[in-house]
Amino acid sequence: MIDSRRRARIILVAGLVLASVALGMTLRLFLLGRPGVPVAGGSTAASTGGPFTLVDQDGRTRTDAEFRGALM
Repeated sequence: MIDSRRRARIILVAGLVLASVALGMTLRLFLLGRPGVPVAGGSTAASTGGPFTLVDQDGRTRTDAEFRGALM
């Protein structure tokens, strides 16, 4: 059986780990912003979805219209 001092130390370490993770996630959210949400300066972080135009490995321009109705 674990004595009370060791149990208290384990609980303290677990609490510190949880607090550190929560602080890190909070700082990431407020300092880096969320994806797709405007950030200071008027730019936006990476957004997901929407129309696109890309160049494939053969140098051909591909758009989202070519893939409509297909699973992507």
